[in-house]
Amino acid sequence: MKLVVGELCELNENFVIEGVELNGWISTYLYGASASKIRYLLPFHNQIRELENCIDFEKREVHLSNASDNLNAHLSRWLFPKDNQHGWYKAKQGSIEKELWKGKLQAIYNEKLLSAKSVLLGLNLYNVYGNRFFNLFWKNSSKTSF
Repeated sequence: MKLVVGELCELNENFVIEGVELNGWISTYLYGASASKIRYLLPFHNQIRELENCIDFEKREVHLSNASDNLNAHLSRWLFPKDNQHGWYKAKQGSIEKELWKGKLQAIYNEKLLSAKSVLLGLNLYNVYGNRFFNLFWKNSSKTSF
């Protein structure tokens, strides 16, 4: 079975990134795949071409030409969360250098792009939380003491 395993995050609808339609992405803080598949993902480097002009700091919006409208809206909400919205924790800390905002956008964009590239390689995105695989792993690992 060809899997990428991790925390599967989803929007309420499909989105498009660089021509690939997805319904979710694997969060890269917990990301696993077989070495034989990961080597096809490397080298992984993507620099958003229009990074200088893709964040409208006045309107607090993201506009990436190679992302669907709903993905741009999601990225905007994440980088510039309103009072009660979940988003980037540093966004609520006040004044942040614009380069840090751009770097964060690059990181969260690449996270979604990594999942898109994985899907193009024929890998299935598999949510490790809330399923038998995770429960079995957790049950066995909790019995191990160090």
